[in-house]
Amino acid sequence: MPLDAEGLLAQALAILAQFACSIRIAPEDVERERGAILEEWRQGRDANGLEFEAAWRMQYEGSVYAGRLPIGSEQVIRSVTPETIRGFYARWYRPEHMALVAVGDFTAAQRAEVTAMVSAAFSKVTVPLGAPSPLLPLPVPSIQPHATPRVAVQRMDALSETRLSVSFMGPRLGLATPRQLRQRVVETLFDSALAARLYRLSRSSAPPWYNAAVALDAPVAACSVCELTATVPEGGALSALRELLRQLAGVRVQGFSPAELRRARAKQRAALEQLFVEREQEESEEVRDECARFFLAGEAFMDVGTEVRLTLALLADVSDREVSAVAAHLTLRDSCCVRVAYGAAERRPPTEAELRAALSEAMAEEAACVPAGPEGHGEDCQELMLLRTPPVLSDAAGVASRRQLGEVTELVLRNGLRVALKRTPFLDDQVLLQAFAHGGLSEASRRGGVYESVACAQMLAREAGEFGHEPADLHDLLAGHRCEVWTSLGAFKRE
Repeated sequence: MPLDAEGLLAQALAILAQFACSIRIAPEDVERERGAILEEWRQGRDANGLEFEAAWRMQYEGSVYAGRLPIGSEQVIRSVTPETIRGFYARWYRPEHMALVAVGDFTAAQRAEVTAMVSAAFSKVTVPLGAPSPLLPLPVPSIQPHATPRVAVQRMDALSETRLSVSFMGPRLGLATPRQLRQRVVETLFDSALAARLYRLSRSSAPPWYNAAVALDAPVAACSVCELTATVPEGGALSALRELLRQLAGVRVQGFSPAELRRARAKQRAALEQLFVEREQEESEEVRDECARFFLAGEAFMDVGTEVRLTLALLADVSDREVSAVAAHLTLRDSCCVRVAYGAAERRPPTEAELRAALSEAMAEEAACVPAGPEGHGEDCQELMLLRTPPVLSDAAGVASRRQLGEVTELVLRNGLRVALKRTPFLDDQVLLQAFAHGGLSEASRRGGVYESVACAQMLAREAGEFGHEPADLHDLLAGHRCEVWTSLGAFKRE
């Protein structure tokens, strides 16, 4: 809400107070909303939504989560009665379960004014009629771990690619103490190092997947999940599964290399540096969400300076062995789920029996011998440089003329290059550089396949290596540097 809009903030708070304790839930209200909720439910029935739902039910099989997605089922949406909704509302929409967060660039006087508005708007919030007494504890459904991997293969005609997912479930880690924050640092380093290793494999001469990712998340209150996902070539799901498990086993037995963890630490330090430098320019939404997590999940809430200093101290204290040890909790016995979803174009989908056989082979291979992690030029990129020698500026690069166009300063160099400079009040630590020239695909001839070759030039150049470096090497080279580089070839210009 705009803070200085007369009456708007008070009106918004009044509406929130009505949400909290004054919902009518009349029969005509419920009937009017059924269509809207059904349409929202239908919108989630696309390929991505169906794949997510299938993975969710598989992950939480045997628990109440499996059949209780927030949107609900079609049958419930069509048939739920106003009495049922009012009972739910009276049971859980109580002042004891509520918090209000107001975040803004308040002066001291505005802070007092907003506090008074909140008190006035919420002074009438009471326990709903029909609410049970005493207060019911919030339910936290239990999840039963399983030592035997769950396996599923699902055809989804709307998918244009084959997707592989391997997930592991464990206890949820809080974020309320320094010990828990330390574990979060360890897991973040593990995530970064493993993701970089999987990316390097995707750039090999015979990649097992087009792309792969690692995600550590806590989707429900009862557990956390580590998921490895990959988009694989046709008929490549089994080989991709074997390679994912081989890499995890390699980390368990041999750990990450010092170079891998050095780059992961550098990325983490760079992210913390950015967080600190931009602490006065943080979006209000981010602060609001952090306050909400403090209330909902008990996460520690601290100012950015304290958080950065504490995390940097933990980052320096965490050992390489601790990071590699995360893989010890990501085994096929740790509530593992393996899933393959494929589209109509996949002519060689694996069977569940083949997936189980691949899992057995992976366990036997780890017990016998585990291959080393990726080796080669990318293992240590400390000596790599974007430019071997700094460019030498000639006299032609001198400034020929200068003029002011409002807030923009235009320089024309002796070689004809035009430079526009503008200072903004946005991020204090950010410099954006863009160089472009007129002329692009529109200038390419359509005779003799010239246009097709030019259209593919950017993709081919990126695969061969921008700036003289292969993509994986460039990725490692920029680790820990808060900068990005890219090229672009458009219809009328090149950048």
